[in-house]
Amino acid sequence: MHSISPDFTEDIRAMKIIHAAMLAGQLIFAAVVFYLVYTQIFENSSSDTDILFKYLVPAMALGGFLIGNILFRKLIQVARKYPDLKEKLTAYRGALITRYAIPEGCSLFAIIAALLTAQLLYLGIAVIVMFYFLTLRPRPERIVKDLDLSPSEEIKIMKRE
Repeated sequence: MHSISPDFTEDIRAMKIIHAAMLAGQLIFAAVVFYLVYTQIFENSSSDTDILFKYLVPAMALGGFLIGNILFRKLIQVARKYPDLKEKLTAYRGALITRYAIPEGCSLFAIIAALLTAQLLYLGIAVIVMFYFLTLRPRPERIVKDLDLSPSEEIKIMKRE
């Protein structure tokens, strides 16, 4: 008799750990930069970079949202074609990492812009990106929906906790 593999629990746990670690890195870096800017340890470096960042940071945040979602959808289409649930989850994890990396990069860029210009506006944009990032947390229901799993595969995923 075939039993339900606990590996699915580990796959989902790994996805949650990846998400939490990437979010924690952004939050810690943002907190350090906020402290440095708020205590005026770093002062505005130049108005030229500030002018550049005023357009570049919001454009990257919006572009990162769009590109991340497009890439994720394409990678999910590939993942759905795998016959085995374990392979689907492995491909899904790769798609999630790609999806997470893009807004994380945009957030880190905004945090660096805040550090270089001593402007908290960019830190605010980074916080907005981090809130969006928080909504991307992997959940079994979302995995089932994203991968368009069969009822038997859904049972295996949903019984994991």
